[in-house]
Amino acid sequence: MPRKKGYKHKYPYVGTMERISRLAAYRERHIEEIGEPPVWTAACYRMAINLRTVRLHAPQLAAKWYDVDFRV
Repeated sequence: MPRKKGYKHKYPYVGTMERISRLAAYRERHIEEIGEPPVWTAACYRMAINLRTVRLHAPQLAAKWYDVDFRV
């Protein structure tokens, strides 16, 4: 049965949370190797996740992306 128009899920899909966790792990790995986080848009495209989706479900990660001291 298709979703109703304007219906929003209460929680994100499992696949969305997996992609967000992979994005955070990629950020951590990049910081350890190079010393600075990757570019925000390039990292999201590389992990195949929409920028708006990350801002919606992980706002702290999106807001503090370039803060090297921030850990998820």
